[in-house]
Amino acid sequence: MKKHIIALAALGLPLAAMAQTVKVDFEDASGYKSVGVYDTWEESPFRLGTLKGNCAVVDNFISPTNELGEVVNDSKKILGVQRSRFGSNTFGARIDLNTPFDITPDYKYVHVKIYKPVKGRVMLVALGKRPDRAGQSNDVEQAWAYSTSVSVANQWFDAVFPIKGCNGVQVHSLVVVPDASSPQELTSDFAAYIDDIEVNDSPDPRFTAEAFYGLNFEESATSGKPERYIASVKLNSPSAGNQTIEVGSVSPQLIYRDFTEKVFNAKAGETLTPSIDYKNGGWMNGYVYVDQNNNGKFEATFDENTHKVAEGADLMSYYYYETVEDKSGYKYDGTAVSGNDRNNLSTPAFTLPAGMTPGFYRMRYKVDWGNIDPAGRMTSTNSIQQNGGYIVDVRLNVHADQVNLSAGSRNGYITLSDGTELVNYKTAFGKSVKLKATPAPGFVIDSLVISHGYNLEGDQYNAYGNKQYDKLVVRAADFAADGTYTLDARYVDGDISIDGQFASATATAVKGAANERALTFSTAAGTLTFNAAKAAKVTVVDANGRILFSSKVKGTRTIALPKGVYVVNDTKVVVP
Repeated sequence: MKKHIIALAALGLPLAAMAQTVKVDFEDASGYKSVGVYDTWEESPFRLGTLKGNCAVVDNFISPTNELGEVVNDSKKILGVQRSRFGSNTFGARIDLNTPFDITPDYKYVHVKIYKPVKGRVMLVALGKRPDRAGQSNDVEQAWAYSTSVSVANQWFDAVFPIKGCNGVQVHSLVVVPDASSPQELTSDFAAYIDDIEVNDSPDPRFTAEAFYGLNFEESATSGKPERYIASVKLNSPSAGNQTIEVGSVSPQLIYRDFTEKVFNAKAGETLTPSIDYKNGGWMNGYVYVDQNNNGKFEATFDENTHKVAEGADLMSYYYYETVEDKSGYKYDGTAVSGNDRNNLSTPAFTLPAGMTPGFYRMRYKVDWGNIDPAGRMTSTNSIQQNGGYIVDVRLNVHADQVNLSAGSRNGYITLSDGTELVNYKTAFGKSVKLKATPAPGFVIDSLVISHGYNLEGDQYNAYGNKQYDKLVVRAADFAADGTYTLDARYVDGDISIDGQFASATATAVKGAANERALTFSTAAGTLTFNAAKAAKVTVVDANGRILFSSKVKGTRTIALPKGVYVVNDTKVVVP
């Protein structure tokens, strides 16, 4: 199941204490007057009476726990609504309150538990009136707000809606829009479920769905200021020096860029200096996160006492955090800042904890305005989609000075070039290693499969989608005449496990001739086609030795490949 992202950090605007606390559940009718459907579109068939919506309180049939085993909703009753494709993108469930509440020019936050079968943004519409206007309807639309996070599918999710309005306005009804996308994209109706509505001063979700490395927008979302972009992200470490990952402009200009195939190197305890090359824009701030716990999320909370990010947070570097919208906030060192001093994109140096375990860690670079939420600012004004902000994810290789090197084989031996056995052996990180293959009598070297990285006995990608290791295939033709092969330094990026493959000298020649007759292949622009008269094992390796395809093929099969040079089994192939 693909994991989508939920913001964990506050939007960060402090408020005065609320005079009212509003809570609505559906265990009984004490918290609401009535329920129904509502559409802001005046020509909606649901407003004209052509169609009647389906909205009712039902028994809670959904599991009370999430995938982490946490209890997120053990209510006996919940509100169900049919999201109709005949309604507009603001069609939803209407909850009329027994007691209205006030909205003010300062933000209040409406929390709503929502469960639905599709992901996507949800919306809230507040209906109400001024009590000093006797003739005014209770149905005047007083506030609209999108949730501060993208919803996830088939899980309870705490949608948070920041709302504000004019003094003297009371909210009599809330309309929860379960899907704010265009109804033209819907091919059928679906049911959504709502529960436990609460209005308070906290922008933080009451709980989070199981979701990794959150974004407050769809991954396909594009920037409202496409002329701006991140050209590159950089990191300086004492051991690796200056490192750069090129990002660049794309069309359309995506807000989120996944560059986790790219890696920065550093050692635990080092002081690192990150930077962001941001083009064609100003009045923005930079933020850098490292998932230190490798738990699938970036945690960033603000300490109101020190006016700094809380100790141990995953936000490693930033300059400015806004606490009074459009006015002021605090620098990374806890000092107050306002005016032009807020306009600073720098990302100060930080120190990695000395006790970090060697491994790959997700690292995030973010350009945004005054907001520490790793998923992107989602206030009603100046959101990351509006302000020209961007997010880039990479990996950070936190490594030791030496890494483990082991080898296993049958019908021969894999050693260092000087004959040193690779048992409990350690070699220097980032330094090339000269290996030697010594076949047993009657055998020849066929290939080496070299796994390099971390957690080599586990899955190549961990539970949070972070790659743990790569595999390199070395063919017999890559060895020197004396049976040696030099493993390039770039592959000595973590622990190394070598699987040596030796084959019978006689059988190799016969098998090769048979396979040549049984398997043929051809190329066209961007494709490689196999034709196998009988089932044949096919392995495709790129110029860097990475396995791109490995499977049995029978009959005809075509795969897509970028233009370049590849090795199919032991034959070089050029894809135009």
